[in-house]
Amino acid sequence: APSAVEVTRDGSSFIVRGLEPAATLDVVVETLSAKGWQLENELIHTLPPAPHFVINEVLANAVGEEPEQEWVELVNDGSVAGLLDGFALEDIGGHTAFPDGSGWLEPGAFVVLVGVGFDEESRYDVLPDPSALLVRAEDKLGKNGLSNSGEPLKLVDLEGKVLSRFPAEPKPSKAGFSVARSSPAALDDDPTAFALVEVPTPGL
Repeated sequence: APSAVEVTRDGSSFIVRGLEPAATLDVVVETLSAKGWQLENELIHTLPPAPHFVINEVLANAVGEEPEQEWVELVNDGSVAGLLDGFALEDIGGHTAFPDGSGWLEPGAFVVLVGVGFDEESRYDVLPDPSALLVRAEDKLGKNGLSNSGEPLKLVDLEGKVLSRFPAEPKPSKAGFSVARSSPAALDDDPTAFALVEVPTPGL
């Protein structure tokens, strides 16, 4: 059986990987706190295999034209493919829908969402890797493009359920620098999991 050792603070959470899907499992939870060691057995019920879409990297402050050269990278960190149709990216006051026919994203695959004016031959910014799915929105990203001062982003499904969040910090204050998650498994609410990247890696 898989095991995990994690340090949590202030009620923070973490992910345990490798559990059998669609199963009832007897889990042993051992904790060490100021109260000492505690050992508990718990029955948990895991869900069937599912896609897990994550906002992984964002370029809000492009060297080239803005907002045309801005992009948002997603990765499917789940175990099965998922359909992108009906998804939307939300910033403060803005809503950018994935167009119909955006397609499926396989496990471990990346999609780079760009605005309608994105130039795939720009010489100024790192372009999405050819292996990634490129989805072009019908307008710019966000309400007025993505803020160079940083702003929270959300990925939502057709019913408005939040699938992933991306924080406003660190601010993308240097042109050409992206902000990236340390790994797709890093939690949305972990402020240490996001950092500026001097050489962006869209689609990788």
